[in-house]
Amino acid sequence: MKKYYMHVYVENENSTYKKIIEQTLHLEEITFADEYFIVIANSNDIINDANILYNNILLDAYYQTFIAIAGQVNNIDKSELKKRCINIKSYRDKNFPQKNILNYSEIFLHNISNTIEKKDRDYLFKTIFCREFNTFLDDEIIKTIDSLFENNLNLTETSKKIFIHRNTLLYRIERIKQITGYDLRKFSDAIIFKIAWVLKDK
Repeated sequence: MKKYYMHVYVENENSTYKKIIEQTLHLEEITFADEYFIVIANSNDIINDANILYNNILLDAYYQTFIAIAGQVNNIDKSELKKRCINIKSYRDKNFPQKNILNYSEIFLHNISNTIEKKDRDYLFKTIFCREFNTFLDDEIIKTIDSLFENNLNLTETSKKIFIHRNTLLYRIERIKQITGYDLRKFSDAIIFKIAWVLKDK
């Protein structure tokens, strides 16, 4: 297991929240500060564990929490990890208020996208967000693409998450490939597409 640092945002220092966190995660440390619990926990799959924690708090405490994951502890100073979580929360409130869980790696990708030159941005937009793709891009396709990235390109988990048959998911991915030339089943294509996907919200 790897050790992770995160903030679990709650409305107050309620013992119910703390108990749920203790029962859900492999805890090393937990303290309360202002509007969130500072949590250090061990995990083999921190995103999955964070999703379980979110659902447990929602079901048992009837509260929609937000979980900011700074990343692995390793040799990084805790003050830096705390700063990351605060930045994640600020970025989420401004750009994705509907998101319940956000990892620092996602913010990092947004920061990288800011360094891309205009000519490269224009190229990505011209090849991906063409007229045909924009016509194809309805709410269901947007949800499919978002879920595919959230589930690390895992087709089985993605189809379960959005309640569609695996063959339906494969058909949508194939249509995206036919229109844009990018196959989201291939990592090299998926990372370029993901950068363009990030840029479209800027």
